[in-house]
Amino acid sequence: MALGVSELGVTDEHIVDGLASVKLAGRMERLSESPLILLDVAHNPHSAGYLAQKISEMKSASGAKVHGVVAMLHDKDIKATLEEMKAVVDHWYPASLKGPRAADWKTLADSLPDGIQGFETPSDAFEAAKAAIAWEGDMIIVFGSFHTVGEIADRFSQSE
Repeated sequence: MALGVSELGVTDEHIVDGLASVKLAGRMERLSESPLILLDVAHNPHSAGYLAQKISEMKSASGAKVHGVVAMLHDKDIKATLEEMKAVVDHWYPASLKGPRAADWKTLADSLPDGIQGFETPSDAFEAAKAAIAWEGDMIIVFGSFHTVGEIADRFSQSE
C-alpha cells in the first residue's frame, strides 16, 4: 500500500518480481558446491524437519555422506531439533556457543550418538568437518542458530 501511494512508479509486477527473487541469508544457503557446504539457521524441530527433508532428497540423489556442524542456544528444544536431523546426518560435530543463552557441546552431545567429539566453537567444528571430507560429493551442513551460521559465513568469506 505504501508503495502504491508513494508516486515512485512501482507496479504490482515490480513487487511480484522483487518478492520472487528474495532469499533469506542462512536458509539453505550454499557456500560451496564441491564439497557442498550448506548453511541453515534451523533451530527448532519444525525448521529442522524441513531441512532434514531437503537434505534427504539431495543425499538420495548423490549418495553423499553428511557432516553436521551444530551449535544451539540452550533455550531451544535441542533434543527434538537434533532428533529431526539424526536420519540424515552421518557424522556429527557439536560445538559450544558463547553468551548467556549458549548451550555447550556436551549438552548437544547428550542428544546424539555416544562417542561424539565436541568442539569449543562452531569454527573449530567446521574445520574438523572440512578435514574429514573423504569424497568431494560429501556435504557439510551447518545449522542450529543464527549465531552458528553467522560465525561460519564470516569465517568462510574471510578465507575466500
